[in-house]
Amino acid sequence: MHKASTLWDIGKDHIYVALLLFSTKRLFLRLELVTYKSQ
Repeated sequence: MHKASTLWDIGKDHIYVALLLFSTKRLFLRLELVTYKSQ
């Protein structure tokens, strides 16, 4: 039981990190688009 909960915690962390990276990448892409248009 404890092992399963640990695996679940690890999975949650990985999902959280993946979402964080995804949103950060989208933010940077949007910033690049804005700077490209303003030039």
